Parts: sequence; C-alpha cells; structure tokens
Amino acid sequence: YFTGEELYRTFVNTTFQGTSGFVDLDPDTGTRKPTSALFSLTNFVDDEYVSGRSLAGYQETQVRFREVETGYFHSGDWVHIKPYTFNDGTHNTPIDLPAAEDSQNTLGAGLKSVGFILCGLIFGLS
Repeated sequence: YFTGEELYRTFVNTTFQGTSGFVDLDPDTGTRKPTSALFSLTNFVDDEYVSGRSLAGYQETQVRFREVETGYFHSGDWVHIKPYTFNDGTHNTPIDLPAAEDSQNTLGAGLKSVGFILCGLIFGLS
C-alpha cells in the first residue's frame, strides 16, 4: 500500500509522452512545466461578407471567419508567425480600458422609506 503523499510525489516526478507531446511536471506545484507544453495563439479574422435574402425576405449579411495562427509557445519561447489582428482591423495593440466608475445606483431616501413601510405592513398583516 501507499499513501496519497507517496502517490503524488511519484506522479510529479514522472515524465511521459502524452497526446500533446512530452509532459514534464513541476514537483513543487504539480502542474505541467511550460517548457514541455505547446500553446497556440489563433486569431479569427473576418474573411468574407455574403449578402442575400433570408427566407422571410429580409436583406441578410453573413460574415465568415477564418483561423490564422499568429504564434505558438514551445520549449519556453514564443514564436511569432504573423501579426495579431485586433477588432479595429489593425495590428496596433489597443490602449487599456479606462478605470470603471464606482456607481452605487442606490434609491433615494424617500423611496427607501416607502419600501420599509410597505415591508413592515406586509410583515404585520401576515
């Protein structure tokens, strides 16, 4: 017999060939080491616009997309194949979004009072 700790230590110190390639685990975290993983970055860009009439007779436009592999991560390094295309159609990285406003969206004091009174009436009558 073996303990859970022994099973875990044996597993994280094992390397094997998986469906995604060679698998090597980090014994400290139990996760796959990035140097043994393959990550692919795929960009979906609009390719073709098709216009026509729908069954109901309305004008209809469809957009078809194609996959473009822009890069991959292998053996600890990113390999760039093509520039990434953003929603505006350029390869320029967009600026960060502005900080979100903290909006309380609370009810006014009068409305809160009416709500509390109605709640009290409902509890009192039940």
